[in-house]
Amino acid sequence: MPPSFIVETHDLSGVYSHVIDASVLTDSAPTAKYLLHVGAGAVVEDLMRTLDLLGLAPFTLGGATGQTIGGVVSTSVHGCDIDRGPIPHAVRAIELVGPGGVQHWIEPDQRRITKEAELRARLGPDVQIHYDGDWFDAALVSMGSMGIITSLVYEATDQY
Repeated sequence: MPPSFIVETHDLSGVYSHVIDASVLTDSAPTAKYLLHVGAGAVVEDLMRTLDLLGLAPFTLGGATGQTIGGVVSTSVHGCDIDRGPIPHAVRAIELVGPGGVQHWIEPDQRRITKEAELRARLGPDVQIHYDGDWFDAALVSMGSMGIITSLVYEATDQY
């Protein structure tokens, strides 16, 4: 049996402001106001408080708020909103650490939000940037099989 372990992500929490801003976003991306770069260990309840303070809201929400956003996304938590997709539909980018400790930034090519050169300047030369829908879909709801999600870019909407 291969060795197994659990990774505690609660210290990977909060909203990060050093990567996503107007200068790194593509012209087709939502404005920076609606995009939050969030640590995967952030508890959903804390993220909802942050959204509230910013005058924002989620498109949908699951039945509980005690999970981490990385856990909610990687297991495709959904709410009872039948007219909206599950919570992972609000994710626009994923940052994860894969095998060998390689850092990956993944976005679907068709819904790209960042400019590669500007993003690389923020994340450093060693990050592997992927603009690929298949990579994104595989990592989005992977239950950790693609690596450890360290952060994600979450799209919110105005309060309603």
